[in-house]
Amino acid sequence: MMSTNAISSNLTSTLISRLSSSTTAQTNNVSSSVSVGTDESKVSKMGGLMKQLAQVQSSDPEKFKEVTSKISSQLTELAKNQTGDAAKMLSDLASKFSEASESGSMDSLKPQGPPPNGQPPRGAGAYASPPSDTGGASELRSQVGSIISNALSGDSSAS
Repeated sequence: MMSTNAISSNLTSTLISRLSSSTTAQTNNVSSSVSVGTDESKVSKMGGLMKQLAQVQSSDPEKFKEVTSKISSQLTELAKNQTGDAAKMLSDLASKFSEASESGSMDSLKPQGPPPNGQPPRGAGAYASPPSDTGGASELRSQVGSIISNALSGDSSAS
């Protein structure tokens, strides 16, 4: 049985992976082999949001810092309304956006590489048996997508 920290780390890695899956041709190849059923449209939406975020980073670094700070704050607030693994995953994600805001770089938002030998799988491979609350996870993905989308549209309306 996986520990709560391992599960939270896996949830965070999976979400980050899905958020950035469409930003490069290499991650497109990976995401197509990981996508399942209707998740493909969600991956594409999240990938599109991450692509927009990357465009803001390159065109207006200060705006990128503002947008990622706003996303971090809203994810932190959302985490306060959750419990257990969901709260941990959202807090971890908020920290990654905070790092991006402070550094002005998307490096903290990139998916982590494969686990070292002997470590449990991360990402989609860690979820051979879906969690019992798949509707809750789907709702969280939707809320995270809305937070990112709203932050981008609010801060990129002048472009």
